[in-house]
Amino acid sequence: MKELRIRPQITDNDLKTLVKRTQKWFSKNERVKITVGFRARQHLFMDDLGPKTIAGFLGMLGSHKIVNPVQKQGRKFVAVIDP
Repeated sequence: MKELRIRPQITDNDLKTLVKRTQKWFSKNERVKITVGFRARQHLFMDDLGPKTIAGFLGMLGSHKIVNPVQKQGRKFVAVIDP
C-alpha cells in the first residue's frame, strides 16, 4: 500500500502531480492511502477542509473504488482507494 500525504492548502498543480503518481501506482495494482494532515491552528477548520480536500483529489482522479471511506483520526483524515 502506498501513501499520499496532502495538506489542506495544496495547489491544483501539485494535486495534478499527485494524480499522475497515483495513476502509476494503480497501473501496478497498488492500493493508495490518502492522508490530509493539519498543523497548529488548522485543526479549527479540519471538519470542513479534510473531506473537501479528499473529495477534490478523488474528483481529479476519476474512476476508483473506495475501500475505506473518509475517516477522522486525530488531526488527520484518511481514505483508502483501489484501482
